[in-house]
Amino acid sequence: MKNILKIKKLLLRNVMPLFFKLFPIRKQYLFSSYYGKYTDSPKNISEYLHEVDPNAKIYWICDIEMQTDIFPPYVIPVKINTIKSIYLLWTSKYLIDNCQKQIVYRIRKKQLYLQTWHGTPLKKIEFDARHKLPKHYLNYSRVDNQSITYLLVGNEYSENVYQTALRVSSSRYVRSGIPRNDVFFSDKAELVTSIRKQLNIDENCFVVLYAPTFRNSVYEKNDSKNGFTQIEQLNPNLLCEMFLKKFKRKCVILTHFHPNVSKKIDSKFIFSKYGGKVQDVTNDCQTEDLLCVADLLITDYSSIFFDYALMEKPIILFTYDYLDYIQERGTYLNINELPITHATTAIEICKILEENSLDELSEKTRDLNSYVGNYECGKATDIAVNLITKNTQ
Repeated sequence: MKNILKIKKLLLRNVMPLFFKLFPIRKQYLFSSYYGKYTDSPKNISEYLHEVDPNAKIYWICDIEMQTDIFPPYVIPVKINTIKSIYLLWTSKYLIDNCQKQIVYRIRKKQLYLQTWHGTPLKKIEFDARHKLPKHYLNYSRVDNQSITYLLVGNEYSENVYQTALRVSSSRYVRSGIPRNDVFFSDKAELVTSIRKQLNIDENCFVVLYAPTFRNSVYEKNDSKNGFTQIEQLNPNLLCEMFLKKFKRKCVILTHFHPNVSKKIDSKFIFSKYGGKVQDVTNDCQTEDLLCVADLLITDYSSIFFDYALMEKPIILFTYDYLDYIQERGTYLNINELPITHATTAIEICKILEENSLDELSEKTRDLNSYVGNYECGKATDIAVNLITKNTQ
């Protein structure tokens, strides 16, 4: 079986492209997000592109396990790692993605490759983490990044990181912000009401979003550092008791795990274990929607807090394994130097909330926005679609 898979990969990634590069390039759009999800900035661009040009032919790479009925009717889903998906990669005029490709791909002359990336980096990425990442991954990354036509950038800090991590020429940067973040600059009242109703959360309930990133053990047979272990570190019962005591409000903790961890989460077990105080919504809602609903974000080394900060709401960084993580992956910024609050234990989190008002924590979030030098203005999707449509020849 393993030999068959190896042969399939060889054909799809090395042999087929030799033929597909001989085919003409067609005016069509190939979208991909997190290697097969219908989410993130590419989703925003796809939907707005359809509004601007209802006749646009839009293909989406989708996960083999994914339900294709989640796509709108104007989208043509294509299973990842199939002959058709590789054919479209080499023959579509426009390529939109938030991650590198899964094959060694070099852009053709008349193609346009728009890369949105998937977050402001805190942990070291790509070539800045080259001693921690597989060589084949870095090879894909090197060739893929050289093919980028436009790279959307959300802040000055990211721009500096990308120069060494992605090795993309600054002449290709578009200082527009990130499309998925546009929602944070709009009226969110109706969206928040809708998501609360979807998740069966009472309107008076305080919502904490816990969104930890993955530890590298996710790539190993022993995955004990991710998922439920991360929830246990947070001690949800203690946190909920504190909220009830100080704010006189019930608290629900929504957990949202990294895509590398999402398939290994037992949501029903988590809900039962904590009597409904914790709900895992990793696969139930768009990340941006969850950020809009959350009254407080608790995360660790995930870039998600840079996005959440745009709404100027309270953030606590939960860095219980900081020294281990620094050795494992490394970070660009010293957590201790960031203007937002951090804690290393669940008890410390409770103490922070007891000694600080939510407004005081929000003030620190505003300081973070200044610290990174934001380019976000709520118009990134418009800018991205304009970049594409002006190159329609």
